[in-house]
Amino acid sequence: TTTHPEFAALFHQLFTKYGHVYEYPMHEEGKGYKWKLAVRLDNSFQFLLASPSDAAEQFSAARLLYASWLAGLVDSDGNIHINDYSGRVRVRVVVANSDTTLLRRIISHGLKFGYHFDGPYLLKPKGTVTPYGIRYAKDLCCVSLQRTQEARRLLTELPIRHKEKEEKKALALSVGIKPWKEINPKVSELKQKIKEGVLRFTKQ
Repeated sequence: TTTHPEFAALFHQLFTKYGHVYEYPMHEEGKGYKWKLAVRLDNSFQFLLASPSDAAEQFSAARLLYASWLAGLVDSDGNIHINDYSGRVRVRVVVANSDTTLLRRIISHGLKFGYHFDGPYLLKPKGTVTPYGIRYAKDLCCVSLQRTQEARRLLTELPIRHKEKEEKKALALSVGIKPWKEINPKVSELKQKIKEGVLRFTKQ
């Protein structure tokens, strides 16, 4: 389920050639509308049923596999943050999940490829209700790659496919060492564009 049109577009892009993609609206009391997407796949897709922690072990054997797997996590459960840090641009890559074993494996496997993730940090304690009405059944934690140059280097390796995050990635890689005041309007414009897309999608 999603309220982001670009996430729905990515789902179609990934699965349409393998089966019919069902897309229909859902409404939850107190939460509003969102879209549900589903596809029926044959047994050749059973590898998707591996637990996230098992997948972390499976895809940590080679740099390209790790980068592709991590890109999938960033597309689905992560974010690329571009913000102000003492007047300069700071870039971070963050992955959030309730599975702390998975998050610790991101840290340990990242170290093998020269990336120093920090965490896990608690984002939302169990029972937290967001302004959108989402209640967390488990603690939501995250790991973060907080060094700007390292985050940019990682982004050059990640084959991001979620269009919103592709745009964030492109912006993060384009800013160089420019002062924050020059980049802030572009960051604000992109955030507003994403917000308006979500509003249109849920209204639809």
